[in-house]
Amino acid sequence: MPTFDSGSRFDTGLRYDAGPAPQPIPQRKAMSKPKLELRKRTDTELITFAQGIVTAMTGNPNFTTPMPALTVITAAITDLQTKIGEVTDLQNQLRQAHTDKDTSREGLEQQLNYLANYVEIAAAGSVSKIESAGMSVRSPAVPIGLPTAPQNLNANASTYPGAIDLVWDPVPGAASYEIQCKIHGGASPFENAKISTASRTTLEGLTPGTQYAFQVRAVGAAGPSPYSDEAVKRAP
Repeated sequence: MPTFDSGSRFDTGLRYDAGPAPQPIPQRKAMSKPKLELRKRTDTELITFAQGIVTAMTGNPNFTTPMPALTVITAAITDLQTKIGEVTDLQNQLRQAHTDKDTSREGLEQQLNYLANYVEIAAAGSVSKIESAGMSVRSPAVPIGLPTAPQNLNANASTYPGAIDLVWDPVPGAASYEIQCKIHGGASPFENAKISTASRTTLEGLTPGTQYAFQVRAVGAAGPSPYSDEAVKRAP
């Protein structure tokens, strides 16, 4: 009877790895990629950058069928330019609205001052009569000397180009405030920019992108205070 373990062995010299040693797979060189940095660019810079790309790729034999087509990119540039123009128009309207509001407020304040003069004459010094008109009674004037320099002057970018909002702590005894500004770091001296009766104001007509320094002093019955510390801000 035949058997299947007659002594034959399958490792009697035969080798299954006797072929040539495997060669290492060559590493593929990393491909260069375009660098755009779009988020770091302003709107104007982005438009200029995109226009430069369209110019460089127009008729470029290296890129015969751009995807998307350069006409699509050009249309997107035009659309952004249109939207920027719309924003600028709205900003100008907002600036005019702020100016109109301030003018309206000045008109109301003036009429209330006229009315207060009438109440003062008609009340003939009677506290109860003045208060019956919905007005408070002034405290007797007490000389306080020169006002102190305003503290905590802060400059912040306004909501429209070329404007800076300034705010500082009110100074007791101040009837008004004188605001000065100059280009920061330049040799030019400070120049008078505005007079305000409140401890905040907005300076307009500044050059966008230019850094300015600001200072303010209080003016009272006895004269002006020293100027505040400077505040520095770049105009939007």
